[in-house]
Amino acid sequence: MVSILSLLPPLHGKSVLELGAGIGRFTGELAKDAGQVIAVDFIDSVIKRNESTNGHFKNVNFMCADVTSPNMQIQPESVDLIFSNWLLMYLSDKEVENLVERMMKWLKVDGFIFFRESCFHQSGDCKRRNNPTHYREPRFYTKILSLLPPLHGKSVLELGAGIGRFTGELAKDAGQNESTNGHFKNVSFMCAHVTSPNMQIQPESVDLIFSNWLLMYLSDKEVENLVERMMKWLKVDGFIFFRESCFHQSGDCKRRNNPTHYREPRFYTKAFKDCHAHDGFGTSFELSLISFKCITAYVRSKKNQNQANTLFFLTVL
Repeated sequence: MVSILSLLPPLHGKSVLELGAGIGRFTGELAKDAGQVIAVDFIDSVIKRNESTNGHFKNVNFMCADVTSPNMQIQPESVDLIFSNWLLMYLSDKEVENLVERMMKWLKVDGFIFFRESCFHQSGDCKRRNNPTHYREPRFYTKILSLLPPLHGKSVLELGAGIGRFTGELAKDAGQNESTNGHFKNVSFMCAHVTSPNMQIQPESVDLIFSNWLLMYLSDKEVENLVERMMKWLKVDGFIFFRESCFHQSGDCKRRNNPTHYREPRFYTKAFKDCHAHDGFGTSFELSLISFKCITAYVRSKKNQNQANTLFFLTVL
């Protein structure tokens, strides 16, 4: 247990959501440091046993709920750490994907997700007659928990697709992808200027809008106008992902002509969070910031944190 807990970030005063808490093997240890713990398990007798063991911790709330059920409600952007031990391997692939989407909504910016699963094969030597466990390869989980939401069967709009560096990877999972890479039959190609009103995308038709090094080449006003249009194209519960160079250029070579706007990240977060959309029925929508991360490789190799990855989520007000 100590080796597992040592992998966690500092918990002092933090909010922890423990999924699949069981009889409380980890609940008490988490509660010793955390500001608040919500311990969840779907078996009533089990969560009651957990409460009988750890109920003396006044910072723990016990919840009997199924993590795969939409009836389990957690406040958006309220959790610093989501912790689970041997949970995801008992869920189907689709249930894992859906749960990850919901985790992203519950998590605060700069929050953490920790999970421990058995992979490849069972741990013990004793064969079981009935074994509901999915012994997956680790890459299944790393792919699902990447910076992007699950894309299987989704519609993706890639802006500033260029020569297709990301297009093929997006197309492998997506149901439809507006950008570039011919042998993928689910890709449509469009030559259009994203700042032009002549570029027409069907309203509420896109699950994910993806861009890499695009907004930094647009003026402040062009970014604001594009954000407004993005919100119209995006489905409710859709995502916007973008990556930009901030503060200063990445390389050491000075350029004679450099059209790039090296903005502070807060310009982008403000432009997206300040934008609201309305439909014909009077419903209002806003974008919620889910994730903001620097690329670790740039931090280590170039000793800077100017590569900002940002993910927003469209919700109803």
